[in-house]
Amino acid sequence: MNVLSFLFFIACGCFIFGADGIFLPSEQKGVKLGPLPQSQPFGDIPQVKVSVYYESLCPDSQYFVVDQLAPTFKRLPSLVKTDLVPYGKATTTEVNNDYKFTCQHGEIECQGNIYHSCVIKHVKDQGTALEVVQCMISNNIDPAGIALQCCETYGVNFTTISRCAEGKEGRRLLKYFGDRTKNDLSPPLAFVPTVLINGERRNQPLVLKNLFKEICAYYRTISKVPRECDT
Repeated sequence: MNVLSFLFFIACGCFIFGADGIFLPSEQKGVKLGPLPQSQPFGDIPQVKVSVYYESLCPDSQYFVVDQLAPTFKRLPSLVKTDLVPYGKATTTEVNNDYKFTCQHGEIECQGNIYHSCVIKHVKDQGTALEVVQCMISNNIDPAGIALQCCETYGVNFTTISRCAEGKEGRRLLKYFGDRTKNDLSPPLAFVPTVLINGERRNQPLVLKNLFKEICAYYRTISKVPRECDT
């Protein structure tokens, strides 16, 4: 990696730990996982909520959603409740009862965050919503174009998503996710993505490297270990 690229990633705050504990830029694999199973109740083992505070153009957000969150949901579809919060290090300005945003990776990221917000709001099944978000974040440089493609792929009404994203509703949703990013996290967000497991900010390098393992570790703390954790 050259010096300019290294400085760019430092500014973004988008790194993960490598196996040797050194910060490394995340890989941008865009792995296609196929359809995710639908969520169903799972006996007396409680669901765990995974809250992801992320950005649509952050490479480490892409890595986490594609290579950690989606595969973990596929392994534990009945137990993982996804809580996606697309905003990150953006800022919000209120203007004439409307909102303008400044995003870490520029205006395209703001538009991408808005499209993500609309998918999260309007796609009721979390498995389908996660599939669409995973699809979009794999190539989010053209937010409207990739949203159309991903909605068509997974049977989501793009007209509803587009109307939301291009109107005030999308901006109000992103403002809401900005408020959540500010109010949910203590200490404040410093790294993107930041991930909470049932509201707890566990060891972030471990969570970002192996979400499935950390969820299983959480279940062991409450003595409710799903059988999938033993495989």
